Amino acid sequence: MNSNSLHIGLFIPCYVDQFYPKVGIATLELLEKFGCRVSYPMGQTCCGQPMANAGYERDPVGTARHFIELFKDFDYIVAPSGSCVLHGKPAADNPWPTPVTNGIL
Repeated sequence: MNSNSLHIGLFIPCYVDQFYPKVGIATLELLEKFGCRVSYPMGQTCCGQPMANAGYERDPVGTARHFIELFKDFDYIVAPSGSCVLHGKPAADNPWPTPVTNGIL
C-alpha cells in the first residue's frame, strides 16, 4: 500500500484537544513519519458522545451530519480515541438518522 496516495483526515476529539493536545500532535507526527498525507479539517466539532451519554440521543444528529460532510472525501479517518470513533460509526452506517431508523420509535 502506498500511503502517499491515500488521504487521511485527522479527527482530534474535543477532550483530546482541550486536555491532551500533545496526543493530537503525536498522532499527526506518527502518521507523517510513516509517509501518510494527512489533513486536519478546521471545522471539526465534538463527536456528540457526551450528549448521547447524557440521554440526549437525538441531539447529536446535527453533529453527525456535520462530521460526515467534513470527512466524506478522505480515504481514511484517524483519531486518537476509540470511543469517539465508535460513537461515530452508527452515523457513518446511517448518515441521516431518524427516530425510526435508530429504533427510538
